Amino acid sequence: CGTRKTMSKGLPGQAPMPWVFQPARALLILLVATGWLFMTIQCLELSMRGTVADAGPGMALFAFLTPYFSGLQVLYSICVTQSVDWGVVDFAKALAMWQAMVLAMMVPTLLPGFQRQQRPFGPALRFVTFYLLAWLGFCLVAVGLQWLLRSAQILDAHMVSTARVLNAAVLIFAGVFQLTGSKRRHLTACQRSLHGAPGDRSAVQSGWTHGVQCVKCCWPLMLTMFVFGLMNLLAMAALTGLIVIEKTLTDAGWVVKSSGIAFILAGVVVALV
Repeated sequence: CGTRKTMSKGLPGQAPMPWVFQPARALLILLVATGWLFMTIQCLELSMRGTVADAGPGMALFAFLTPYFSGLQVLYSICVTQSVDWGVVDFAKALAMWQAMVLAMMVPTLLPGFQRQQRPFGPALRFVTFYLLAWLGFCLVAVGLQWLLRSAQILDAHMVSTARVLNAAVLIFAGVFQLTGSKRRHLTACQRSLHGAPGDRSAVQSGWTHGVQCVKCCWPLMLTMFVFGLMNLLAMAALTGLIVIEKTLTDAGWVVKSSGIAFILAGVVVALV
């Protein structure tokens, strides 16, 4: 009986048994669910107006999400910013949207590290908090870009860039970045900072360090959302999958290079079509 208890708890640094409940891992799952719920509500709002297909490539698949959610209309105005002339509330909405995107797309990349190591809830909470604070800086810059593009009417009411040259440039830039040594260095540093043990003493520093490395590694990929559509759930899911694979595989070089070539080709197609 004593032996069973020891095995169920596992040793530090080992993957926990699948049936052991971990509050730290549950926290990550809750944050991811919150991010996807927020973004889905925006999709429902577009569906209510019959314009979900204009939210980016592939979003026509969600056209069936119609008028069953009229009771949630009070939430739509909280999530969506469509005005060209922004006020403080509009900035807050846009910032909330980008933070929700980080929760939905970037927090899942923490799950493999939390799976390998049993982390007490307190240090894990501090780790995640400072990880998100590092991404907050990116979100503020992204909101500024969104405001500039929306003010210039380059970004339409569905938060999709309408400038073909700009779209091609963003895709090609993201693809070229994937092929650079800078990407490889930041990805390696990102992987190491995730799998290092953030103990009680270093949880804050570990979370901040990993967040900074994660931003350096992934910010060009996140910018492609301007091209695909800031409310494009399919693009979010695809990029999330790519980033999780990059950060999880020990040898992710072929994935990074393949995605880089794909982005460059997509950019060329956008420029020529």
